[in-house]
Amino acid sequence: MAQSSPIFFLEKLSNQADLLILPESITHHLRVRRELDIGFKLTLSDGTLYTNAHIENITKKAVYVRCELIQYVSPKTTSIHLYQAVLKPDAMAWVCQKATEIGVSSIHPLLTERSQHHHWTAKTHEHLRKIIESAATQSHQLQLPVLAPVSTLDQKVWADKHTWFVAEFGGSRWPRSAPKQPLGILIGPEGGWSKKDVESFPAHVHKIELTSSILRAETAALVCLSLAFCT
Repeated sequence: MAQSSPIFFLEKLSNQADLLILPESITHHLRVRRELDIGFKLTLSDGTLYTNAHIENITKKAVYVRCELIQYVSPKTTSIHLYQAVLKPDAMAWVCQKATEIGVSSIHPLLTERSQHHHWTAKTHEHLRKIIESAATQSHQLQLPVLAPVSTLDQKVWADKHTWFVAEFGGSRWPRSAPKQPLGILIGPEGGWSKKDVESFPAHVHKIELTSSILRAETAALVCLSLAFCT
């Protein structure tokens, strides 16, 4: 795949695709960037299949692209999942953007005791989904991380079969040898985990102290994910 071709995501890409009509959202993006020209090359992906393509025809009603070989997206070589307590909108968007660029497999927003619940509205999930899609396009990835519905620290979370790590003062350092994947990384809200949150962590959750200083929640997420991907 040519690295210079921008990536755009479709809901579904058929393995028999030949000539496609671009969705209006992609057409608008290209028009704004003044890239809506015959012959312009792009890559289309639905996370499972992808194809290199070029704009073949532009009419008043539609933009047509000619697909080349339809190929399967290679599976991720890592399985790292971020469980992030809900933050203020700008901070939450930043975490989702950077986690996507790093290459997480999924992002799970959590409402905890100290989360400011009013920051999560009916529109928040869709807003973050767009942030994630933009970050994946910018970092030239063919797969989007799954953005899970907002949830709480309950048994449904712990049912996920991960090796769990939680950023928390008084914990151990990150292990020198690579822990068994999939990994679940838990990052608390502004102000940290409450006593009730900490008491809800099962015994198999590893507490990790990242630094001796107090980090912002979004900084802690980036540090913890960097450690997870680099070991």
